[in-house]
Amino acid sequence: MSELLSHIKPSLPGPTTASSRTAKQIPVREAYDIEFERFIARMFMERQPDFVAKFLDSEAAAKLPVEARVLASLALEPKASASRVAKLLPQLDRAPNDEELLRLAQFPAEPGVGEALQALLTNEKSRAAVAEKLVAQRTKLDAKQIAPLLVETARIMLKSADAPVRKLAFEIASGFLLQALDEDLVLVTRAANARQEDAVLALNALSEIGSKESAHFFMLFRDANSPAVRDAAVTALAKSRSAEAPKAIVSLYADLTPNQRRSALNALSSGKAGAKTIVTALLDKKLPQTDLDGPTVERLATVLGDDPAIEKLQQQLDGIFREVLLLDGQDTAWVDSKITLEGPFTVEAWVRLAPGIGNEDSLLGTAKGVQMNFFGGKFRVYAGPELHDVCVANKPMTPDLWTHLAVTRDDKGIIRIYQNGELDAAGTRPAPAKWENCQIGWSGPAKGTEGVITEFRVLKRAKTAAEVRAGFDRSDSSDQTDFKKLGKGARIAKTIDTPPLLTEEAAKALDAKFAKFTALAPRGDPQAGKALSALCMACHQIGNAGGQIGPNLSGAGAMGLEAVLRNILTPNAAMEPGYRIYRVEMKNGDLIDAFFVSEDKDAVVIRQAGLPDRRLPKADIRSTKFIRRSLMPEGLLDSLQDKQVADLLAYLMTLKG
Repeated sequence: MSELLSHIKPSLPGPTTASSRTAKQIPVREAYDIEFERFIARMFMERQPDFVAKFLDSEAAAKLPVEARVLASLALEPKASASRVAKLLPQLDRAPNDEELLRLAQFPAEPGVGEALQALLTNEKSRAAVAEKLVAQRTKLDAKQIAPLLVETARIMLKSADAPVRKLAFEIASGFLLQALDEDLVLVTRAANARQEDAVLALNALSEIGSKESAHFFMLFRDANSPAVRDAAVTALAKSRSAEAPKAIVSLYADLTPNQRRSALNALSSGKAGAKTIVTALLDKKLPQTDLDGPTVERLATVLGDDPAIEKLQQQLDGIFREVLLLDGQDTAWVDSKITLEGPFTVEAWVRLAPGIGNEDSLLGTAKGVQMNFFGGKFRVYAGPELHDVCVANKPMTPDLWTHLAVTRDDKGIIRIYQNGELDAAGTRPAPAKWENCQIGWSGPAKGTEGVITEFRVLKRAKTAAEVRAGFDRSDSSDQTDFKKLGKGARIAKTIDTPPLLTEEAAKALDAKFAKFTALAPRGDPQAGKALSALCMACHQIGNAGGQIGPNLSGAGAMGLEAVLRNILTPNAAMEPGYRIYRVEMKNGDLIDAFFVSEDKDAVVIRQAGLPDRRLPKADIRSTKFIRRSLMPEGLLDSLQDKQVADLLAYLMTLKG
C-alpha cells in the first residue's frame, strides 16, 4: 500500500479542453495521465476498504504525502471517511476540490467535519470559492444540515463591493432556503442606492425562502419604476408567509399585468391561506372568474379539500367541470353502445388509463370482430381472428396521462392510428369488414378497462390527417356518443381532471392567433429575434446554452412554423410525457409544481424555470404525482408586441439542429 500511494501525484489544473458533450473543461495530456493513474489506484483501494482504513491509521501512512492520504480516504465509504478528509484538508496547499468538499458537506455532523467547513467559509481567501462549489452541489446536500454553516457567510458576502460575490450570496440564500437572512435581504431592497439587479435578486431569494414581509413588497410594486422590480415584488408578495400577503395581492389585482396575475394566482393557490383568500375573493366577486383556469381550480380543490367554500365555488364554475366515463376494471365495465362500423369511419376519444395497460384496456370492441385495445402498452386495431393486428401504434401509451386516440378507415379498408392529433401508424393490409354491436370499453380478456374516457365520437367517414390535427383538442357536443346502458363498473362523473379542450369561443380565438402569427413570422428579423430568445432559454436549450426543463429547441426550425406555433400556443394539447408537471404536496399543505430531475432514498430533486434545482426531503413530502399539464404556460406571446413576435418566430425558424 505504501508503494502504491507513494507514486500518487496531485491533480494538475491543466492543460484542459472543452468537452464534446458538455460545456465543462476536461483534462488532457499530462493532466489526463495523472487523473488516470489516480483513478486506477483508487479503484484498487475501493475494493479493500477495511485494509485501507487500517493502513491509514498506521505510522507508515503518516509518512506519505497528504495528497496520497486524501485520495486513500476518499476511497473509503463516504460517511466513514468524512472525518478523515476534514482532518487532512487543512494540511494541503490548495483549496479542496469538488469531491472533497462534497464529502464534508454531506456529513457535517461527523466529528470535526462541521468545524472544517466553517473554517473554509470563514477564511476570506477560500470563502467565495467554497460557497460557489456548495451552491453547485446543493441538490446532493441536506439543506437543513448545511444551512446553519452558511448564514454568516452569506451575510458577509451580501455586503461585498463585488457584484459576482453578492450574486453568489443571493444564490446561497435561495438555494439553501436561508430564512435567517429574511431581514438582511429585505434591507437590500430598502436601500436607497440599491442596484436594480441586486433588488431583483434579493426579491427572488425572498420569494424562495417565503419571506415574512408583505407591506414593503406592496409598496415596492406601487412605487418602483422598474418593470423587473415590480414583477419580482408581486411574486415575493404572493409567496410571502405573512398572513396579510394574500389580501394585499387581491387589493393590487386590478393593477397587475396578465403575466403578473398568472404568477400571483399560481403562487397563492399553492398554499392553504392563499387558496382560501382566492376562493373568498371569487365568491365576493373581487377577482374575475374569467382569470380562473383549470389548473388553478385543480390546485384550489387539492389544497382546500372538503372546504365548503370550494364546493360553493365549484357550483358557480360548472363550466370548468366536464362529464367523463369512469371504468373500474371489472369485466362488465363497458357501455352497451351497439355501434356499427361499416365502410369508411373515424373513431376518436380522449383516454386516460391506469398503470399496467394491457389488452383488457379498450376503446371499442366486439366479440369475433374488431378490438381497439392495447398490447405491450401500445394501442392497436385487432381485426378479428383471421386478420389479427392490422395496425399497431409506434408510440406507447403513458399511464395516468390524457391522450387523444383516433382510428380511421378509408374507402380501401386501410386503418390509421393517430395520437394527440399526429399520425402514428398506418396499416399495411385492408380490413374492410362490417363490425356490428361494438361496445365502448369492451375487450376480449376476462377483465375490463380501468381508466377514463371522454369526448367519444364515431363518424361515418375517414377524417384526413389535417382534420384530426385541427380538431382533436376542440370540444363539440353535437356529434359525441352518449354513454347510455352502462355495465357494472362503469359510471358517469363530473371532474376537473379533463383533457385540455377548447370551447367554441376559445377555438375561434386560437385560430385567429394562429392566422395572425403565421402571417407575422415571414416579416421578422432573425437577428433581433435571437435577443428575444432569452425568454425561451429560461426553460429550453438552444445550442450549448439554456435551461433543461423543456425540449431542446436547437432544431425548432426543422419542425416547421405550424408545429412551433402549436407547441407555443397550446402546450398542454400534444404534450410529451417527459415534460409533464411533477406535483409535490408538502406536509405543510403547500403544492409545488415543477420538473422532476432525480430521486434518491432521502429526497427528490425538482427544477423550476429561472430557479436553482431544489432538493426536497422525503420526510417533508406528503405525496407526489405527475399531472397532465405542461410546465410551459399558455399565452407566452400575448405580452409581446407584433414585431417582437415576428422577430422571435423568424429566429426560431433558423434553428435547424
